Amino acid sequence: MKDTDVQDRIEKRKSSFPKGSFLYAISRLLERTAYYGLRSMFVLYLINGFLQMEDYEAVGIYGWFSTAIVLSAVVGAILGDLIIGNRIAIIVGIAMQAMGASLIIYLYFL
Repeated sequence: MKDTDVQDRIEKRKSSFPKGSFLYAISRLLERTAYYGLRSMFVLYLINGFLQMEDYEAVGIYGWFSTAIVLSAVVGAILGDLIIGNRIAIIVGIAMQAMGASLIIYLYFL
């Protein structure tokens, strides 16, 4: 296989993706990283932080927290599709996520 064939295949592959796909992939990566990082920090805060909970209590609250995360995606989809529009729903979701992350980090280091 010649180098020009490989380069042609790479160029075709690059042009086959929409322009926003790279941006979407990066934002999804950062969102997942923040979610899993804050999830572990949340459990540590419940057990070792100000609240000093037992392990079983912290796991119970963590279960409710995880359920709320999944259900908030459904509520956000309904709001975005039917009521306030996608752009405003995205902005509100980003603001809520930033406030929640900031609050957990603030309380963890308090």
